[in-house]
Amino acid sequence: GHWQPTGEFPMPALLPHWGKAKMFIQASYNLRIKPPFEYSKQTNSENFAQAHEVYTISQHLTPEHRRIAEFWADDFHGVTYCASSRWISIALQACNKKSSQVDEYKMLDILMKVGIALNDAGVLAWNAKYFYDIERPETYIQRTINPSWTPLHDSPSFPSYPSGHSIFGGAASTILTDALGDHFKMTDESHKSKQLLVGPPRSFNSFEEMANENALSRMYLGVHYRSDCE
Repeated sequence: GHWQPTGEFPMPALLPHWGKAKMFIQASYNLRIKPPFEYSKQTNSENFAQAHEVYTISQHLTPEHRRIAEFWADDFHGVTYCASSRWISIALQACNKKSSQVDEYKMLDILMKVGIALNDAGVLAWNAKYFYDIERPETYIQRTINPSWTPLHDSPSFPSYPSGHSIFGGAASTILTDALGDHFKMTDESHKSKQLLVGPPRSFNSFEEMANENALSRMYLGVHYRSDCE
């Protein structure tokens, strides 16, 4: 049940020491990410149930699911944002949309808080990733359900639990909601100038809705269990 490199071109563990980086907020050191499910190949186990859910989703992937998965992927170095900087893009778009209410000082305040939240969330997430060292759904599904199964895109080269995308989205969306409101409607055009990425921008009714779709996209992509994202 321990993580190992996967895919056609397996890569070594990425950012194994990020979980030891410095955090900005002292209270962050007191936060802990709860343990994941225990490893089990038994068909009545939580591990099997969550892996089977990912497998089942992949067998019935709709065009909308695929669009959501690729819209939030941000796993292609040099082409897209990374999972954390995507939320800087979202923050800038939100501030620009409310330019009449958000002056340069307010924007700096929002960006500072989002940056601090992303940093501390990233340290906590990567600390837990390499502490719990949980294998990706790809490895488990190939061992116990279907040896020829592959995710929609390659699994990132670090342990599965918890989902970095989900934690970054949860942290940044909380800051943005506090700063700009619960029902902030916006269209995320982060990929507008990136010609290699196909698909229209997506519109949302709140930052929480964005964060939830971002988290769910990792299951559609086939690289995370539900518990990773929650």
